[in-house]
Amino acid sequence: TLVYNNSTTYLASSGMDKQILIWSCRSSYDNILNLKSHTNAVTTLAWTHTDRLISGSADKSLCNWDI
Repeated sequence: TLVYNNSTTYLASSGMDKQILIWSCRSSYDNILNLKSHTNAVTTLAWTHTDRLISGSADKSLCNWDI
């Protein structure tokens, strides 16, 4: 899953490895943060209008991240 935040400053990516990677889109795509909380594949990502990241996983949990 790939999702840009509202201002396209950050890109969040996720997959089967249970991690969420946050990338800076300012000049080059640099990995600036790795989020680890889920115990199974991260299946969905969504940015809120206040640039919080919501993630959903096959482990049946949701996380609300303050980036």
